[in-house]
Amino acid sequence: LFSICLHGLRDKKAAFAILLFNVLLVGDSFYWMQNELLQAISLMFVMWSLWMPRNRKPLPRREIGLGILLAVTVIYYHPLVFFPLAFVWIFFWLRPKPMTAPPPTSVTSGNNDAMPNNDSISQKNLLAVAALFALIFSSKYIFRQPNFYDRGMTGQYVREFNLSPVRFLQSQSLHDFLAHLNDNFILLLPLLILVTGFYIWKKRYRMAALAPVATAGYCLLVMQRFLHDDRWYIQESHYQALAVFLIVPLVWDVLPGLAMPNGLFRKIPSTTKRSDDSKSSDRAVPRRLLLLAGCLLLFRITGIWNTHHAYTTRLAYVRGFVERSKSAGKRKLVIAESQADRKTLMMYWGLPFETFQMSALESPDSVRAIAVSENPDSLTGRLSCDSMVTFLMIPPIAFGDLPPVYYRMQDTSCWKNIQTK
Repeated sequence: LFSICLHGLRDKKAAFAILLFNVLLVGDSFYWMQNELLQAISLMFVMWSLWMPRNRKPLPRREIGLGILLAVTVIYYHPLVFFPLAFVWIFFWLRPKPMTAPPPTSVTSGNNDAMPNNDSISQKNLLAVAALFALIFSSKYIFRQPNFYDRGMTGQYVREFNLSPVRFLQSQSLHDFLAHLNDNFILLLPLLILVTGFYIWKKRYRMAALAPVATAGYCLLVMQRFLHDDRWYIQESHYQALAVFLIVPLVWDVLPGLAMPNGLFRKIPSTTKRSDDSKSSDRAVPRRLLLLAGCLLLFRITGIWNTHHAYTTRLAYVRGFVERSKSAGKRKLVIAESQADRKTLMMYWGLPFETFQMSALESPDSVRAIAVSENPDSLTGRLSCDSMVTFLMIPPIAFGDLPPVYYRMQDTSCWKNIQTK
């Protein structure tokens, strides 16, 4: 998606936004990336890039059609994608609209804050986009029933929203969020202050309020959903939408604004200096910004690396499961949750497929599958002898339906409940 924006659509800002989104607040989400919200947001930047004006010409029909298809895909990806979509729409609505003619070339000084942007979307097009979003969301939740995952996810946010200050202040989710402000989320507050301060400096007060209000409201929503849930790896993936509230103002306004001749990062050359001095100053700005971006990426990649320990430990723990299961004499096993270290294992529902894949690395004939269940006897009673449980929430498939060049289940007996301790 980064390459599509950079090389295909020639949109450096959208490409840079995708790059930042994948590192800015990421830690656990780098290793536990199953949340579809992460994919949807990256795809969302491609969608908005298609709708951006280019040389103030009407958008080609094929780009409009592709944008509509991407909008349907993004909205159906994950329920929480509504919030980054809404934020980006409001952001472009509040920005000055595209120019209908080039600005006068004679203007070399003064406050250009009120001048329209060439990289914004017209009010007419934004209204069309809003109507499109409304139609797609209506088709998803009213005219067509969403799948079980969407229903469950949306229902949890709606049913479990109970704004109680006492419960909120004592919640595990608030404690976890504050604890991660000094590691993976260390840039959240500084960048939020930078974005807000920039718009206050430019006297664009509605834009200044947008990111703080969106951040506070979205954090409250996610914290209410995970009040007593200590699974930070899941919480963090939901919090990734917060990066959009920072990245969009940074990429489209703040960094370009600070690099302008009257910006904080730019030294205005003296009129008494030679023109080559001015050119030298002009060339120095991209180097500074490039160095700043490089330092930011290095800082965040180091943070992502420092998060790997829990996932390395988990991988070793699952491998230990596979090795210990060999002494059971069976290849289709179910163990009780009480026999597993929940903190190390983190989640159970994908373990059958993980152990299946891990054992298949040795040889196609060495495959075995291990499931963890709250009630092992109930699960073994429900599964047929040829049932391969990929995920506990999805109906099983038959071992015989898998490609034998990779997987050959040698055990024809049924699933067995075993004790590991």
